[in-house]
Amino acid sequence: MPKRIKRKDICDPRKTYLDNLRVWKQLKPNVVVSSIQGLMHVADIGDEKYLIPFIDCDNQSIASEALSMLWMYYPTVFHIKDRIVEFATAYPKNDEEENLLQLCAIRALEHYAAKDTSMFFLLVEIAERYGELPDTFEAHQANVSAWEALANLTGEKISGKEETELTWNILSDLSEKIRERIRQAVLIHKV
Repeated sequence: MPKRIKRKDICDPRKTYLDNLRVWKQLKPNVVVSSIQGLMHVADIGDEKYLIPFIDCDNQSIASEALSMLWMYYPTVFHIKDRIVEFATAYPKNDEEENLLQLCAIRALEHYAAKDTSMFFLLVEIAERYGELPDTFEAHQANVSAWEALANLTGEKISGKEETELTWNILSDLSEKIRERIRQAVLIHKV
């Protein structure tokens, strides 16, 4: 006689998300991303063990979603700050390489930098690397995210026009004026 399926098994979203994560290689990346996002709403203590392996996934969407959930819901996971620093400092080498993981890591770094002086100054260091970047949109976009994070932390704001200038004319006089304004705010900022 076939096993009778209990209604609870059919309707338990947490079980569905975890089952999807266990067989993730058989699923489309968007299903895996959706499962990680869904798990955020029903996560439990210990679920971090399902997410940690995904931060090394080749698919940047999956890796960045897992990293987001880990730093937001499990900020004390062993070495999570080290991995955030690693991802935040690794600029894409070419136009084809996605930088979702780096952008996520910069957001996480901003979160930690609000209370951690060493993380704050690491964010400053990442932002100041603009002169060394490869001339790609992805690298410039990540650098702008670092400057935006510093602006947010210091109470400065970067307007849409300024963001466009920093991304597309990274070495222009206007870009330098924007950075200088944020540098001044950094000097008086207290973490």
